Amino acid sequence: MYVNLESTAGVNAFKNGQLDYTSAVDAESLKQVKGLKGTEIRSGGSPFEYSLYFNTKSAVLSEKAVRKAIQQSVDRAQIAKIQFQGLDYKEPLPGSAVLYSFQKGYEDNLSAVLTYDPAEAKKTLDAAGWKPGSDGVRVKNGKKLDVGYTLLGDDPLGKATAGALAAMLKPAGIHLDIRKGDDADFAKTISERRFDLFLSGNRSMDPFGARYLCDFYCSDRDSNITGSGNPALDKEIRATTEIADLDEQTAAVNKVEKKALQEYAFLPLFSGPSTYGVKKGLANVGATIFYTPLPETVGWQK
Repeated sequence: MYVNLESTAGVNAFKNGQLDYTSAVDAESLKQVKGLKGTEIRSGGSPFEYSLYFNTKSAVLSEKAVRKAIQQSVDRAQIAKIQFQGLDYKEPLPGSAVLYSFQKGYEDNLSAVLTYDPAEAKKTLDAAGWKPGSDGVRVKNGKKLDVGYTLLGDDPLGKATAGALAAMLKPAGIHLDIRKGDDADFAKTISERRFDLFLSGNRSMDPFGARYLCDFYCSDRDSNITGSGNPALDKEIRATTEIADLDEQTAAVNKVEKKALQEYAFLPLFSGPSTYGVKKGLANVGATIFYTPLPETVGWQK
């Protein structure tokens, strides 16, 4: 029997023996289900990636140098540490929008074109004509380098991440203006580009991520919420879809994605675990990543 419950209710039902398994979505729920008699924790990676999106159509982020300086200032390892606190989980920092580190053919395309380097971020802004102001915030043509960060809801991890990002950008002379909104505003925030910077997640529905390169980076796709790219890059991206051999296609996709990431409009941050509390002996339930077990295959081991 399948029961749909809120995460807290699901954890309580599992603890009371009413459910045979439940998802542990955060450190508190993991603490609640860990060590229960007759149960075990099943954890692994997930086909989910959270990234920082840059609205290249906004006035402050239309300049590539500003976007690059922001990315050079972001300590992704620290962001991951905040997200995974209490989860007993580690993963490599993500380097692609379309493939995960546990997949064949994956390359860390981001690290090939970007290095976390706060000192270099200052040089990037210097070269672009952004001068430090009296209050430490950079100024160019009479305008301060104020960048908006749209934060929806009241999730404590979301707030902690926003605060960490603001602290990371400050030494470079970038002021992060945290703008709060409601979870209900998510669709409009995305579709109408009501943001400068926005942290959001994307779930891969199958392991063939190479074929979705255009969805992330083609300049004429609505799914590319950053609005970045150009017709020449679009042509290179679409050419990868004509390659029949999967290994050759993946190699071509990695090569083109390195170019796309140099638009500095998209910054992969973390994926996170898929973690379940499960009664011992229950088969085909847990961190299955891309695999979705058929209902008839879920049952008790003999």
